[in-house]
Amino acid sequence: MNWSIDLSRKCYNVPGWSDGHFDINQQGHVTVRLETEGKTVEVDLFEVAAEIQRRGLNWPVLVRCNSILGQRLDRMINAFAQSREKYAYSGNYRAAYPIKVNQQFSVVNSILEYGGSRVGLEAGSKSELMAVLGLSKPDGLVICNGHKDREYIRLGLIARKLGQPLYLVIEKLSELDRIVKQVRELDVEPLLGVRVRLASISVGNWQNTGGTKSKFGLHAAQVLQLVERLRTEGLLDRLQLLHFHLGSQLANLHDIRKGIHEAARFYAELHALGAPINVFDVGGGLGVDYEGTASHGACSMDYSLEQYADLVVSEIHNMCVENKLPQPDIVTESGRAMTAHHAVLMTNVIDTEYAPGKCAPEAILDTVPDSVCRLEQIYQQLNQDSAAETLTTVLQVFEDVQHAYRQGYINLGQRALAEQFYFAILKRVSALLDP
Repeated sequence: MNWSIDLSRKCYNVPGWSDGHFDINQQGHVTVRLETEGKTVEVDLFEVAAEIQRRGLNWPVLVRCNSILGQRLDRMINAFAQSREKYAYSGNYRAAYPIKVNQQFSVVNSILEYGGSRVGLEAGSKSELMAVLGLSKPDGLVICNGHKDREYIRLGLIARKLGQPLYLVIEKLSELDRIVKQVRELDVEPLLGVRVRLASISVGNWQNTGGTKSKFGLHAAQVLQLVERLRTEGLLDRLQLLHFHLGSQLANLHDIRKGIHEAARFYAELHALGAPINVFDVGGGLGVDYEGTASHGACSMDYSLEQYADLVVSEIHNMCVENKLPQPDIVTESGRAMTAHHAVLMTNVIDTEYAPGKCAPEAILDTVPDSVCRLEQIYQQLNQDSAAETLTTVLQVFEDVQHAYRQGYINLGQRALAEQFYFAILKRVSALLDP
């Protein structure tokens, strides 16, 4: 079989996980595609590794490609721009970068420099807010999430008094007393938001960061309490942002649709109660297809960025049209999708392990269980016509072998022989099904 660069791309599924940022060149080296001064440049990572070695740096080395941050941000903004045009959506869109995703100065600064007014920052703690205020421009959007003590609230309100468009998102009712007190002391008109706790939840590694069991957010009854308290305090007109969080690394577009639709209902109900919500913050969740399988797996996603933007815009648009409401500005906090592709961890190769099945199985022993003999028979009779059917059969037979070993019916040598046949069969089936 003659190997080719295209086969290498297919073997490592480069088009699936790279999202166009990485490739393999004609020398068989991995390259990263960077956009600079309107041109696309391919950088050979093998040559980068050689230069690292020449300089005597110790492995591993993290290589950052900060121009990819701009490329990711552009894709995100363009996707929402196309969706807004498609649905004649009157609200604006802005990306907010949560600095907890990566607090490196070069990363945050690159995002701000490239994004300009198109991007804001999100802080989840007092220390993060201090960093955000040190980097953000005076007119830069700032969203404050997380637990808020007196100092956190006061710092945010001082920034607001200086003209910063900063939203304090109320995630627990206990925060409201502290916010009201500081608002009176500082004599400032705040920008407030509310994080609602949705019933909708997405399946994944971080599913409990969303849903009714999430750590932050207000239940429906608490949202009503919040509205009435703000009305009493004369601050209901300052409640202008709706926020929620479905979870991180959302793999299933159907789950996202349910969550956005539920949140849009909250938007309509809050307007009916007199809260002038004009910012719809969908939080994080936009996935990264680490596996490149376009599936529901926890490390994948079954949708594209364009499909995600279409869903968010269309769900909010439809709810607004149905209820004759103004269409709010949309904010996303998709830090993972913004930064995941920009850094490569490079290390030296310390060993090589070959996949099993490369060598032909040994001759079968005289006394072996029927299941092992069956594997030899499958191996000998395998051909192009039977390959697909054989795959199903061999999986079942090998499961029987494993069960027999656990029960003590076959010994280690017999199991080893069965494994040799099993992996050899899989390798041949793969070659027959994908020549």
